[in-house]
Amino acid sequence: MPRDDYRTAISEEVLNLHTIFAENIKEARKARGWSQIEAAERCMLSRGAYRAAEAGELGTAIGVYWLILDTFGLAEYIAELAAPHRDEVGRRSRIVKSRV
Repeated sequence: MPRDDYRTAISEEVLNLHTIFAENIKEARKARGWSQIEAAERCMLSRGAYRAAEAGELGTAIGVYWLILDTFGLAEYIAELAAPHRDEVGRRSRIVKSRV
């Protein structure tokens, strides 16, 4: 799917959450007293890649976000994304399968 189509394919709720995520990265950088250039250097990213992540550009590779979170000391929370205990549909499916 071309990058331009992401915005129309993703729900408004997820777009809003992604915007909050990008803003959280910006706030984490500011809390550390780093400029975007310094943060990019610490993350071993180009300034453009770092800026794109902070701007919430949808075409930004997920690895860029992981690198930023790791550099900021926030990577431990990645494991909560799509965690089985948060997946109600998956949990119900596992319960049904265990009864068969």
